[in-house]
Amino acid sequence: MNLDLTQERIARATISANSTPFDTSIHRQLHDNNPVDVVANNGWNLDTGKKLIEDSHNLGISFIIPSDPAWPTSLNDLDSLDTPSRPAGLWVKGDPNLNLISDSKRCISVIGSRNASTTALEQTRTFCTSLASEHGFVIVSGGAIGIDTAAHSAALNVQSPTVVVLPGGLDDLYPRSNQPMFNAIVNSGGALISECPIGTRMSRNHFLARNRIVAALCGKTFLVEATLRSGSMNTARWAKSLNRQLLATDRAYNTVYTTGNRSLIDNKLAKSITSISDIIEG
Repeated sequence: MNLDLTQERIARATISANSTPFDTSIHRQLHDNNPVDVVANNGWNLDTGKKLIEDSHNLGISFIIPSDPAWPTSLNDLDSLDTPSRPAGLWVKGDPNLNLISDSKRCISVIGSRNASTTALEQTRTFCTSLASEHGFVIVSGGAIGIDTAAHSAALNVQSPTVVVLPGGLDDLYPRSNQPMFNAIVNSGGALISECPIGTRMSRNHFLARNRIVAALCGKTFLVEATLRSGSMNTARWAKSLNRQLLATDRAYNTVYTTGNRSLIDNKLAKSITSISDIIEG
C-alpha cells in the first residue's frame, strides 16, 4: 500500500481529525472551498492530518478522497442535497480501491433491526445468499448485530466480498463481538470503511451519520425488518432523499417488528418485496 501525501489528502485528513461526522458547517465549507483553505480558515494544523495518514498506514488503513479513482462516486450525491454532507474522505481497511462498489447498480445496501426476529434473519440470509452468489451483487451493510451480521455472513458463506460501513475508527471496530467476521471480510477481499479516523470516540451521532453513507453507496436499499422508530428508518429516509430505490420485505402478517416496513409500503415509499425477483427486476 503506497503512502500518498498530497496536500489535498493531508488537508482532508486534517478535517477528518478535527470535525465530527455530519458537521453541517464543515460540509458546507468543503462544498464551497478548497480543503486546504478550510483547514487554514479553521486554524487547524496540517501536521495533524499527515501524522494521521502515517499512523493509519501503519495499521493497514488507507485514506481515499473524492479526487481518487477509487472514490465511490455515488457518495457525491450527498453534496447535491440542500445540506451538503459528502465525507471529507474515507478510511479503508481491506480493498483500498473499493472496486467492489464502483458500480452502485451492482451493490445493495441491506438494513434492519439489531433485535431481529428469527424470520427476518432467515429472510436476510436467503435473499443475500442469492443476491451475492447468483446475481453478482455486493452486499453493503453496517456490521451491527442482527440483520447486518446476517447479511455480511451470507456473503462470506458464498465466498462473495462484502463491504461494512462502520460508525467509528477502524482501529476499534464496533461491535467488538463481530471482530472475527470483520477479519474474515478483510481477508476475503472485502472492505471496512468509515469517515471517522482512528482514535474516534463514538456517540449516537456517529451511528446516525453513518446511515447516510450506507444509503448513498448503492442504487438499492433493502429494508428487511424495522420498527417505526429505528436507525434503519433513518437510513431509509436518506435513501429516499437521495433517490435510491427503497425496497422493504412485505410480511403476510403485521408484527411489532415490522411497523417500519408497513409504513413505508403503505405510503408507497418503498417497493414491497416478497421474492428475489422483486429485487432483481426493480
